[in-house]
Amino acid sequence: MKRSTRLAPIIGEALRDIASGTTHALALTILLALLTTAATGSDIISIARIEQQARYYVDSGGTTTILDYPGHIDGQACDRLSRIQGVLASGAIKTTNGKLTPAATPSSTIPSYEITPGAEHLFQSADTARNGNAEAAQSGGILLSQDAAEPLAVKPGSQLKTTDNMTARILDVYQWPDDGRLSTYGYAVLIPTYAAQAFDQCWIKTWPTPVNTNNLLRTSIADTTTDNSSGNTPKTISLNINQGSSLDTGSLYQQRLTAAVSPVMLTICFVLALIVTRTRRLEIASALHDGMPKISLATQHLIETLVWTLSAMLIAAAPICIMATHLIPITDLPVVLTDTFARTATAAITGTVIGTALAVLTIKERYLFIYFKNRQ
Repeated sequence: MKRSTRLAPIIGEALRDIASGTTHALALTILLALLTTAATGSDIISIARIEQQARYYVDSGGTTTILDYPGHIDGQACDRLSRIQGVLASGAIKTTNGKLTPAATPSSTIPSYEITPGAEHLFQSADTARNGNAEAAQSGGILLSQDAAEPLAVKPGSQLKTTDNMTARILDVYQWPDDGRLSTYGYAVLIPTYAAQAFDQCWIKTWPTPVNTNNLLRTSIADTTTDNSSGNTPKTISLNINQGSSLDTGSLYQQRLTAAVSPVMLTICFVLALIVTRTRRLEIASALHDGMPKISLATQHLIETLVWTLSAMLIAAAPICIMATHLIPITDLPVVLTDTFARTATAAITGTVIGTALAVLTIKERYLFIYFKNRQ
């Protein structure tokens, strides 16, 4: 006589199997949680390394392009380039005739350059950039390179006295490593000034790098005629030639080794569920012999599988989110977690469901005696 196929008794039977330990749900939950955490964690680490590589590339000047055209750069037009999508910062710079001579070291002078308010961002990393504006020009503040600041033992907020009885407030001490970027500003003082004047260079930092960077830079030229009489023509240079002309993070992302985590996880979970369900073949064949419909058996075992699979995903979510929070910028967290944990969890659930269903459907009542004979 066929048993009832109502859902309530099926769910009750599944819960009894879980409570009695027949399904080994606790062990399977822990095992799958560890596998999910390891798989997703490795992918998050790979993505974090790519992001760190991109951040270093940007901070070291790999995406900073300079239009050099002494006396022909419109400072305001150059600063306005930062409003364009993909432009992280822009600003103009010019060489000054004077040099700063600290009162503490009167025998040494520091080359000085004037910069627009927007250029202040160009000398700071993406993590420490602050909001510079025209008030910097009014405050008498300056920016010192690390090499210039160390002998003077000054830091941001300090007052620097000069030999001409002037005092300047240190707005910032910027890092300028010897990593291939232009060495001119490794030992220098930068003086923020008003943008409404002519400058020598226009700098633009972009990410991702637009294809029309050179065209954007040329919009900062104050006049449209080129001064060829003295060989003074506009030329474009890279701030750091050692970093190469571009960094293809898209290819790095697509070619990362951990990109195959999802299909690997699906395969592992499929095999795991298949083996676990097949170990109960005698129980399943006996239920079929007693008249239980195969669809009811499949539903029962799928419920049992989903219980330990979903429990494993919930347990794995905590360490994965903690890891991602420490390694990935907060603005990228939703995208990264969707592309890693969500894909891995989906693969795991799909694998266990297919493996369980296939195992139940391939177990035949007519093999009951063989299953009984080969039981261990």
